Amino acid sequence: MLFRYATDLPTRLYRYFPELWQADALLEGKVWLSTLSACRGYEDADRGDPEEASLRYSSGIIHGNGASEEVQVFARRARAFSGFKLLDVDDSVQDLTLKDNVVSASFADAYVLCLTSDEAMPSGNAFGDCGIAISDSVLFFRLLTIALREELQLDAAVLAAVTYASRTFVGADSPPGMLGFVKPRHYEWQREFRMLWLPTQRDARIQPFELQCSAVARLCNRIV
Repeated sequence: MLFRYATDLPTRLYRYFPELWQADALLEGKVWLSTLSACRGYEDADRGDPEEASLRYSSGIIHGNGASEEVQVFARRARAFSGFKLLDVDDSVQDLTLKDNVVSASFADAYVLCLTSDEAMPSGNAFGDCGIAISDSVLFFRLLTIALREELQLDAAVLAAVTYASRTFVGADSPPGMLGFVKPRHYEWQREFRMLWLPTQRDARIQPFELQCSAVARLCNRIV
């Protein structure tokens, strides 16, 4: 299983809830894990994101032959991005034009816990005013991953900051960020750090649920 976390994480992260009883549950080690599907379905525009955990790679406009660096770069990156050999070209190919060929990638679903680095989230924000501070974000993530692995098999567990940028990148541009960790700029106020767990059984329908992990309770304190 891939276990990864960013090296420049804040020591403290924060979680906000609309109701006090929800914050109290986290203080007791009861952790509500959502899913990408749930995030896509929220009607509130400040929370819902129908294209959650997707990226698009476009060729832009490329004209050349099979040996052209631009053509070869797109062919290699499209295959790496999609997992399929979408364009097979060699030196014999001449006068080739590619225009706005787009390859998309997404996670069908995964478990997520969305946190923020903002200790003072504005009152009346979309997530709620009941805040909990997590004192050791990496240890919190590690303990949750151990607890979740007792419930199901995982392919990956990743903790990182969300990048706020366009989900589409073109030609030789670098990807804006990791799949599952890129959101449009109008969400930037959230200052999100995300914990994402990718189940091994990709075709299974997963649902948000409360994960019991009493070990994290000591890392959580109410923001006063």
